[in-house]
Amino acid sequence: KQPAEAMRRLEKLLTLAPNDANVLNDLAVILADNGRAEDALTHLNRLLQREPQNGAALLNKANILAKDHRLD
Repeated sequence: KQPAEAMRRLEKLLTLAPNDANVLNDLAVILADNGRAEDALTHLNRLLQREPQNGAALLNKANILAKDHRLD
């Protein structure tokens, strides 16, 4: 229940601050942890378009891709 509640709250925050790096990153982590890697990558890619050097987003994207065996 806690991840679902966190996801709901972050999605609400995202409507209020659609470009907030912390919200995008945190939501992506929760989505990935709950089997929604593609949705997570969408949020991380959006964040990285605005902040290409965001270390947390880069690390989380790499972790998702590695977990899905998509890193070359």
